[in-house]
Amino acid sequence: MPLFSRLHALALMGSTFLLASFYLLVLLALPATFIFSDLGMFFNSMSTIFLLTAMSWAWSNMLVKGGGLDAPVMSLGKKIMVTYGYVVMFFPLSLYYFSAVVQTLAGSNGRFYRTPKGKGRNAAMHPPINTWLIGLELFSFCYAVMTMGFCLAEKNYWVLLFSTLAASGFALTLFFSFCDYRYNRKTVAQHVL
Repeated sequence: MPLFSRLHALALMGSTFLLASFYLLVLLALPATFIFSDLGMFFNSMSTIFLLTAMSWAWSNMLVKGGGLDAPVMSLGKKIMVTYGYVVMFFPLSLYYFSAVVQTLAGSNGRFYRTPKGKGRNAAMHPPINTWLIGLELFSFCYAVMTMGFCLAEKNYWVLLFSTLAASGFALTLFFSFCDYRYNRKTVAQHVL
């Protein structure tokens, strides 16, 4: 294997573990709320820098991906909502990467399933782990909402922001799963009738 391919593979593995660690941060948000009432100036400044960096990264991705010649013109409000959705979807994605890392460390050998996009979602074969992932999404959503409540009580606003973003992402994926379930059920009913 050429050196460039090996470096690319190492970078992908590193980004997988980095994204999987986001889910660990979701799980650690509730204990952090109880342990630390004030996380200090360093944490606040790093959180501000991280938030500004994430916002500029997401906005630049939005402008690059939505800026083709044949792309429809979007209003500023719609661009902001799409950018927000782009950011919050990293939390459910981190759950999927986290479960993949746990499966790999447990020695599980599974097949690769492409992420269904658009109309291809209907024909996609769903692996058995999807049922578990939907349950974990529901747990993660409830956990993030509970963390939000405790953060409000403890006045821990940075963790509140993080938990709100996580809850939004998991709510969005649960909504998409519900829509897929309703569509598939409706399609099956039409074929039976």
